[in-house]
Amino acid sequence: MSETDSLHIDAEHIKKWQRLDELDSSAISGQPVTPQQFQAYCASIKNGTYLQEDLQAVQKQKQKLLQTLSLLEEIESTLQSEIARTHQSY
Repeated sequence: MSETDSLHIDAEHIKKWQRLDELDSSAISGQPVTPQQFQAYCASIKNGTYLQEDLQAVQKQKQKLLQTLSLLEEIESTLQSEIARTHQSY
């Protein structure tokens, strides 16, 4: 490919970049929010219930982590017992 070929931009290429620019101008992260969801979110901020919702989400995540920790402690104990048993047989 010559340098002039790499500098050549056709109409289709320009259209693709224009479309990307259009999409980028209104890009958001996450799922789109409906007007009803947005109103509920604003109301939760206004009346303070968002803090309770955040607390519940944190507590739910904490519970999952504690369950994982419990399982890991059980595995750790089993491994330590197996290591001790293996060393005793030598």
